[in-house]
Order: sequence, then C-alpha cells, then structure tokens
Amino acid sequence: MSSITASFTGTQKQLLEELTSDFTHRFRTISRGYVLFHLLFGCGLFFELLTFTLFFTQLMQTAAVAFFLAAIFLTLFTYLVLLFYLQTRKEEKFRSLRDGFLTACKTHIEERAQLAEAAQFFAEKLFITSLRIPFLATASEPLQKFQIWTQWQDLLKMKELLILAAAKELIELIKMEPSSVEAHATLAAHYLSLAGLYKDPQVLVPEMKIQWVPPDYDSEKMQLKFKKALERALEEYEIIDGYAPYDPWIYVRRAAIYHQLGQMEKEIAEYENILRVAPENSAVLFRLGCLYFKQGKTALGLKIYDRLKTEQRVGEAEELIGHYDAYAQEI
Repeated sequence: MSSITASFTGTQKQLLEELTSDFTHRFRTISRGYVLFHLLFGCGLFFELLTFTLFFTQLMQTAAVAFFLAAIFLTLFTYLVLLFYLQTRKEEKFRSLRDGFLTACKTHIEERAQLAEAAQFFAEKLFITSLRIPFLATASEPLQKFQIWTQWQDLLKMKELLILAAAKELIELIKMEPSSVEAHATLAAHYLSLAGLYKDPQVLVPEMKIQWVPPDYDSEKMQLKFKKALERALEEYEIIDGYAPYDPWIYVRRAAIYHQLGQMEKEIAEYENILRVAPENSAVLFRLGCLYFKQGKTALGLKIYDRLKTEQRVGEAEELIGHYDAYAQEI
C-alpha cells in the first residue's frame, strides 16, 4: 500500500520505523536460528557419512561399523525429533512477536485503522534478502538455495500473520462503521496484499533474479489460499459498489482480480461497465478489444478496431489488430 503511513504524525512515523526495525531484528534472529539448526545437523550428518564412506573397508573388519551406523541413525533421529518440536514452537514465537509489535504500537497509536497500517507496514518491510546470514550471503549457490529453503516459510508465515492482524483490526472497525467505504476499500487492499503472498515471487517480480522458488507455490493448498484471498477482496468491492455505485475505480479493481483468477468473461464485463460510465477511456477500450479477440469474439473486437480508426488513434488500432488471431493461437 503506497500510502501506508499517510495517516501518521511525524512522531508516530518515527516510532513506527524504530519498532519495525527492532522487531525485524528479532524476527531475523529467530529465523536465522533455524537456519543454523539445519546447517549444524546437516554438516554433522555429512561428515559422519563421509567418514563412514572413506573408512568403510577398514570398519567392516571391526565392530566399529555398528557404532558408526548407530551414530548416523542417532543424529538423524535427534534431528527429526528436534525439528518436530521446533516447528510446533516456531509459529508460537511468530504470533508472540506479532502481538508484541501491536502492543508496542498501541502505546502511541489508538485508532484501529492506524494499527492495521502499522501491521501492514511491518509486513512490507520483511524480505528474504534481509534474513540472510552474512557468511552465507556470499556462499555458493547451493548454500544460498539452502538458506532460502529454510527461511521462505518463516517469512511467509510472519507476513501472513501481520496482514491477517491488519485485516482483523479493520473488520472490528467496520463492525462499528459498516458503511465506511474507506474501511472496506482498505480491507480489500489488505486481502490483495495477502493474495500476493501466495503467488510465485518470480511472477510478481519478473525483473528480479530469484535463485530458487519453492515448488509449494504451485501446490493446491497455496492456490486455494490465493483464490480465497482474492474472493474476499472481491466481496469488499461488491460492498463498496453498493454504497458508491457506478464508480469506474471499483470496476477496474474487480477486472484486475478476475484477470488473476483467469475469469475472462467477468473481466470483460467489468471493462464493459467502465465504458458505460467513461466511454472515452482509450486504455480500457484497447484492453477490452484485446480481450474480445482473445475470447474469440472477433466481431466485437473489430468494432473497437473500427472505432479507434475512426477516432484517428491509428497506432492503437494497428496494435489491437495484431491480437486478431489470439484466440486461434490458444486452440
């Protein structure tokens, strides 16, 4: 959210920056601890296996082979037991960190809308690159991928907890002011931000080189979360439409969501709604023409092409006609 701290005073902004920096450091410390845990046991198991492999011939002639195998299995068993325990404790620590941040914010911030902004602000300050352990930052690519593997879920969970906390504050505000268009719009923006957590980061930021993207982003569970978050945002825009009908901004937002959901017919309907309210919007007209061609509605697409030609928008018209065979390409 671009205007994340617009409603704060100068003192409140400074406090928020300090708190965010402090709690980011705490989160980084917790997350790095788990990286070092995996690294410690990984190195220990690697050296045990390496030693066992190098001296296998000599060990086979003695009873020491049994002790080496027992040590390897003990290390693996200990790792799995501790991993299970730490995984159950991890979310508790993250929740405690989130609650501590919000409690600290409440000493200078009382309004629920501002608390929601503060939680969102903290979430947007968390990046995978800021969690890197210094000596691994310049390590080989496999080690850097290893670090991402051990930390991406921590980052996702912390950001998720913060954004959901922001949404909760706004929901409580809406309970007191059900007709507040601003509150509903802000809540919709939080749900869109939440949906962004479940999308492949390489797709979100194509210009950035990401060394390793977890395959979990393609999982059914992640896709379901992504869809539910977008549907919640849609519901908020439906509510806003009831209080402020025929607002092109609402149609644009809903069209963008339908585009992400792959619901082209509904996306087209939203752009058609925009043109009814603002018929001279050339960007929307062009986008709608592209969608018509992509959907196979070539007659409607050609009508928009003819309109652009009539209005002397030759460049846009020529670009649009280039999409004429978009439907045929998908058959």
